[in-house]
Amino acid sequence: MAREVSRARDLLSVGDVESCARAASLCGGVIAALPGHAEAHEIMGRCLQRLQRPMSAVEMFERAASIEPRNPVYLAAYASALAEVGEQDEAHEVWTRAAAVVAKKVRDPAARFDAELSASAAALTVGAFESAAERAGRLVDDEKLFHAASERDRAVLLGVRAEALTRSVRAGNEHEGGAAAAREAFDAAIAAVEPHGGASLAGVLAVEASYGLGIGRQEEAVGRLRSFAVQAGEAVVSEGKVSRLLEYACKVLGRAEEEAGDLRAAWHAYRVGNAAANGNGAIDAGPDWSASVHRETVGRLMRGMDAARVGGFARAPSGLADEAGVRPVFIVGVPRSGTSLVEQVVAAHPGAVGRGELQGVWNAARWLGERVNVSPTDETFMGELNEADLADRAARYLAGHARAADADAEAAPLRRAGTGTPTVVTDKMPNNFLNLHVIWQLFPGAKVVWCVRDPADACFSCWSTPFRGDLPYTRDLELMSAFHREHDRLRAFWTERGLLDVHVVRYESLVREPEVESRALLAFLGLDWDASVLEFWRKGRRVLTASSEQATRPIYAQSIGRAARFAMADEEIGELVSGLHTR
Repeated sequence: MAREVSRARDLLSVGDVESCARAASLCGGVIAALPGHAEAHEIMGRCLQRLQRPMSAVEMFERAASIEPRNPVYLAAYASALAEVGEQDEAHEVWTRAAAVVAKKVRDPAARFDAELSASAAALTVGAFESAAERAGRLVDDEKLFHAASERDRAVLLGVRAEALTRSVRAGNEHEGGAAAAREAFDAAIAAVEPHGGASLAGVLAVEASYGLGIGRQEEAVGRLRSFAVQAGEAVVSEGKVSRLLEYACKVLGRAEEEAGDLRAAWHAYRVGNAAANGNGAIDAGPDWSASVHRETVGRLMRGMDAARVGGFARAPSGLADEAGVRPVFIVGVPRSGTSLVEQVVAAHPGAVGRGELQGVWNAARWLGERVNVSPTDETFMGELNEADLADRAARYLAGHARAADADAEAAPLRRAGTGTPTVVTDKMPNNFLNLHVIWQLFPGAKVVWCVRDPADACFSCWSTPFRGDLPYTRDLELMSAFHREHDRLRAFWTERGLLDVHVVRYESLVREPEVESRALLAFLGLDWDASVLEFWRKGRRVLTASSEQATRPIYAQSIGRAARFAMADEEIGELVSGLHTR
């Protein structure tokens, strides 16, 4: 078997699809004969990644790591694969294990630095700011490890530490040094990247501008961004390059200009930021995303739910949620339509837990698609699935909900008391409206809260927001409008079909009449009225989405009519914005 494994690794190194397929076949033979062969699982995982089967790859890395749980290579491969499919909580846990193994078994300082940096960054991603700051601080203080790293990696580490400290202070947590330590961390991070200028410096300053209010550095950071971020973005655009860091920096600057009342400067910063991320060589050139292809995809999704066929589709057993003691709720809508605000209201209830934007449904769909070799957006997809696979994915997803509920300070005591009432657990991934066919098959009886906002404001807010993930259609107003139209088409489809239990929340209504709308929302979810939901921000719950700043303070109305205010500021802007309602 050693010969087959060696040959498989050689084929993997060639890198083309045919060679990877042959390597996967060799590994499959080894695994069939020797199920405990960790290296064969690891190579198979890398082959599956190359073959665009990411969920199957995750399973292979998971098995390799379970066979040899103290192998740092397998743990790192598993953690990286989890992060690539958006399972950040699990990736954080595995990176933490990997760093501990590396610290005990590996002598190479550079390898130890890399593992600790990965664990620190993973902690920051999941909102474990104190842990990220502590881990990064220890690494900075370890001169041997710190100086073994490249200049770039040292700068990344300093940036992680500065952001973690600052966001911890902003969240109201006490730690050694407090705001002074955060300021010193930013000084060190800026000193590390300043000689290189450009995107790296802009990125660090943008983080400081975003979260630096609590440490007294926001205004200074905005001033420095104003001096060069847009010019650096324009240079990247003219060269036809791509820089997500400069997109972030320009949009942070744009928001600062908007809050200062200079809407023309804000508009220009937003435009340059989007162009820097599009990389098409011109300020007005759009991203590589096809509205017509998306429309065809939505059409396939609706045809897949044909009334004449739907009765024959397999579904997961209806009792799985009850067995887990949870009631899954999916909060969907166009991004920036109020999903974070709705989840904050629900999660403030003692009988509910908010889990934020989960990749669970998307990954369940991908896993199922890989099992039957059919894309989840194909109209034949639903008919290919079987109950056993659906039950497997549903149970896995619901187990995560149960763990979150058991760990929640308010929900856990109610669960231990054995009231028999399931805990409401929310998943507020907005674009799950494109996965409702999967949700229908996985979670019979699930509730859907559909958030709706004025189309012009929703589209404009998406266009001006630096999303963590890559949502190319948000970087062009015409394409964003096309995306919104298809959203409306799907919402009408699901509303008319009546296959899901759907409650619509209009953002403007929730802002203007929070108690009326909140009462209706809780009643829909089967929760008794609790006035504390109207003061959700007092719970101190962390929000890690693009709405983290807005959704952690009292409800405000300033975002209503935002697009119209820009339209009135400039004739050219008005022409581009005014048609967002009807495009």
